[in-house]
Amino acid sequence: MKVQKMVSLDPETAKIAESLPNFSRFVRIALNMHAMGEGVEAVQRRVRLWKRVSDAMRQECIRMRMLFARESEELATVNVDDVFMNAQLEARSQSELDVE
Repeated sequence: MKVQKMVSLDPETAKIAESLPNFSRFVRIALNMHAMGEGVEAVQRRVRLWKRVSDAMRQECIRMRMLFARESEELATVNVDDVFMNAQLEARSQSELDVE
């Protein structure tokens, strides 16, 4: 069951809220982070870590594809970007704090 709450914003934060595709979801995630004692700095560190890991994974996928492309014509046609995007989406879905 969803409970509606009203939030008062100033003009600057109202513009930020308008730019979000789902403001309610953003607020739920922020409240969960607050409840777990997780600050902005911790989230920023985690985002930077995920970016480094995902960049490294992408590079490794490209390297592996190049190594095995000589062995398998089928592997040579695999789109590494598609495989990587699917992996990122799956990882993201496993780590979100969204509570519906």
